[in-house]
Amino acid sequence: MPDLKRNRFHDAKSGSAITVSIRLNAKSNKIEKVLPDGTLQIGLVNPKDDSPVDTVLIEFLSELFEIPPQRFEIIGGKNSPNKLISIIGVSVDQVQQIVRRVAKIPS
Repeated sequence: MPDLKRNRFHDAKSGSAITVSIRLNAKSNKIEKVLPDGTLQIGLVNPKDDSPVDTVLIEFLSELFEIPPQRFEIIGGKNSPNKLISIIGVSVDQVQQIVRRVAKIPS
């Protein structure tokens, strides 16, 4: 019998995940390009107030995907420009459609 104390279990929710690379000092908040590995390079304007960059990123993604910010979770890279973000209730196909609409996909 496996040792359950050593295993880590997670609450899996239906959705998808994206990887992003943040570039600050952009002229506008936008997906600048999709890197060959599928990472979204996102340019963000520096926050005018003291909002954390992660908050600005989630607000941007919320508007882009037209879903509430509570359905996004940064699950990796909270203190890094490279992040893994979970999107609850959005399928991989939906993510691809939205990204294709606003960014160039490399061939």
